[in-house]
Amino acid sequence: MILQREYITRVRKKAFLILSFLGPLIFLVLMIVPAWLTVPQAKQKEVVVIDQHHILKEQLEAPFIIFSDQEKLNKNKASHLIILPPDTSGAINANLINASNISSEERQGIEQALKLAVAKTKLNASLPEINLTETRLLEKNAGEAAASIALFSAILVYFFIFLYGVQVMKSIIEEKANRILEVVVSSVTPFQLMVGKILGVALVSLTQFLIWVITTFTLSRLIFDKFKLERFSDENISQTLTTSHDAAQAMEVNEMLNFVGQINFGLIIPVFIFFFLVGYLFYSSLFAAIGAASDAETDTQQFMLPITLPLIFSFIMAPRILEMPDSTLAQILSYIPFTSPVVMMLRIPFGIPFWEIALSMIVLFSFFLLATLLAAKIYRVGILMYGKNATWKEVFRWLSYKD
Repeated sequence: MILQREYITRVRKKAFLILSFLGPLIFLVLMIVPAWLTVPQAKQKEVVVIDQHHILKEQLEAPFIIFSDQEKLNKNKASHLIILPPDTSGAINANLINASNISSEERQGIEQALKLAVAKTKLNASLPEINLTETRLLEKNAGEAAASIALFSAILVYFFIFLYGVQVMKSIIEEKANRILEVVVSSVTPFQLMVGKILGVALVSLTQFLIWVITTFTLSRLIFDKFKLERFSDENISQTLTTSHDAAQAMEVNEMLNFVGQINFGLIIPVFIFFFLVGYLFYSSLFAAIGAASDAETDTQQFMLPITLPLIFSFIMAPRILEMPDSTLAQILSYIPFTSPVVMMLRIPFGIPFWEIALSMIVLFSFFLLATLLAAKIYRVGILMYGKNATWKEVFRWLSYKD
């Protein structure tokens, strides 16, 4: 009855419905807009270069077209023409002729491209040829893809723990203020009441998470099909390279998508569900105890900060953990139950030994059981205490009470 009431009451709220469907839309916007910005422009200005100086030697790439003399130019219609006349003094003079308007940014871009091409030509002429064979254990784009998945998973765990854990605490404080708990505890035990609230809110969080997954998957398929975002596939990459101003970026996106397909989601998804649920249950037990020990929401700060500070710290350290997922700091935080839900999600996509994952899961689950037992003792005494704010000293005294 308690679980059912908590679940039905919360899923009927407008805030739940708005957040359930607005969240995936925001995520898709953040995912689609960068890809949309790489769509090649319909019109591309060509820059024809007459290299009478013979200095460029095909170092310029699209949209530059290089000719050695002006006779071959007649068949091409270019927006800009650059002539490099012969010069025996060693100086390089370039004449820019415009058939259309040119912005200062375009002019600077042309100038920089010419400087870079000349530098490449001179550098290649002065340096011996070097054959370099490279072997990568982890591709750059694979690391970027793993980091993106790790950070996204950690944000989800962090967000849901705080959002729904605090809801458990607020619910208890509200019912204490309305004297509802006095009636409820006459028919159920305080432990049953606490567990019912925690599991009820857990089902709400799972419901919202499933809505996010289904909505995101459905909308992403529709949007990808609508705007042809599959242009980064292997079949279309050659076409992309001939029309895009940002061909290098197109190649990186294509490689990143390939590496995403190689990530072990068969391991990541079950582990994510475990840390998502058990991490929430662990913190919700503590939040329930805080709610029972407080008479108003403003009185919870003395208890909230010591409990939530480790979780906040783990999120602050996310950039360092993503950079060095096997560091000593990352390993230590993986075995601390207050930080492991976030830290483990940051490390797992990079591939860590299974025994580390298993040990972290065992420690977190063990502390969840311990936290539930301790929270039940605080809850049993605190829910019937009114008009007085408990101190840490009183809370520790409650823990010493016998059942």
